[in-house]
Amino acid sequence: MRNAFLFALISLMLAGCSVWPSDIPLPAGSVSDPGQEAPEPETDETPAVEPIQSVEPEAVPPSLDSGSVIAQLETSVTAYSWATGKLTYTLRSVSAGDKTLTVRYAIRWDSDVKDDNGDEITEAMLIQLGIRGDTSAIIDNDQLKLYRPFCREGSWAGAGAKVGSDEYEAYRACIHSTLSTFNRSNERDVLANHQTMEGYAVFPAPEGRPEKVDVLINDSSPAFVDVPVTYE
Repeated sequence: MRNAFLFALISLMLAGCSVWPSDIPLPAGSVSDPGQEAPEPETDETPAVEPIQSVEPEAVPPSLDSGSVIAQLETSVTAYSWATGKLTYTLRSVSAGDKTLTVRYAIRWDSDVKDDNGDEITEAMLIQLGIRGDTSAIIDNDQLKLYRPFCREGSWAGAGAKVGSDEYEAYRACIHSTLSTFNRSNERDVLANHQTMEGYAVFPAPEGRPEKVDVLINDSSPAFVDVPVTYE
């Protein structure tokens, strides 16, 4: 109930902060060399992500130790009738600088669901598990503001615009290119049963340097509430 109430009140930070600034280095695991192309989507249904230029490899922060744990939450898988079991969300860090805030996390799927032959299902697509990175958000409860991840192109401002309009196409480009591990371009990637997958998302730094924020990894995940922010 708390998050439903907040979403009704929060002003969405859209204009001027949706596209990744060219003067800010990318986090580890995105683009490692200047001019290297971002990965192509696996199907023809989504647009390719444009390469990001002028990234200094030595400026990219090292990957976080996978053993770090701030909090852990579990939820039942309900997106598809056959994809049962539980998802375990592990929040590893919430760190911010002057311009960006980076959330690092892990997701694990565990299920004993069987196929028609009685064998345990070994993997499922992210979308079948309800995992979508473009729905990630951080919430500053003091200022009642919600922040979405940066986009490599497009803008969040087109959400709700008429299908086919320039604003809608900009929004569609944005949700396919969010600066995160999971977005619409790779939601058909698979997560193996009993496997842990590491992820991240990069947001605009909240105004006013809040001490704590709420973190939503995707629209089917429980919220991590009152998470301390580590400032560099």
